[in-house]
Amino acid sequence: MFVYISCSSKNQGFVNVVKEAVEDFNKENQNVKIEYFFPPNAGASGGIRISDNIRKILDADLVVFDLTPDSDDNEDECGNCINSGVLIEFGIIYSLLLIKERTQLLLSYTYLSSGIQINTPDLLIFLSDKCKKSNFTPILSGDFSIISYNLSNKEFLKKQIKEKIIKRVNFKLSPNTTLPNSQSPFSVSDLGYH
Repeated sequence: MFVYISCSSKNQGFVNVVKEAVEDFNKENQNVKIEYFFPPNAGASGGIRISDNIRKILDADLVVFDLTPDSDDNEDECGNCINSGVLIEFGIIYSLLLIKERTQLLLSYTYLSSGIQINTPDLLIFLSDKCKKSNFTPILSGDFSIISYNLSNKEFLKKQIKEKIIKRVNFKLSPNTTLPNSQSPFSVSDLGYH
């Protein structure tokens, strides 16, 4: 299982918090190994091919987004914070969610529905408290929870990420199985999207 990190390559503070959350989880749960993937760190040339990156996103168990841009240079004339690269990756995942929903509906009317699984990752979406989340499109601001954060409170970030990892692991193991450090079984209705 692995966590895909989608954020500005200059936001090493955020990336480090995600890595710490994964490493803490691995120390506390020896029976499950979680890895993380951050595209700018993937290759010697500073990145990977776009097609390989899309495959990584689609194979992820959890995608942690930080919508915060590199700097104030990425604010438009209305004061909206924009990180276009992260929003493109979000669009890939959102499209996959729609495809999965429609495919499962179609397959539910056929005999094929019994063995087909389409992997969709859980989503965790963050935005610096310096940006206004109300300025995002209704898809982001209405259908998904955007969590405001400040890097001065790293423990809050780590807690959010670790809780989502535990929920995903519990789901992957079995809907009725829990890890020793989790409070309750994970239910399918709590995937982080509607």
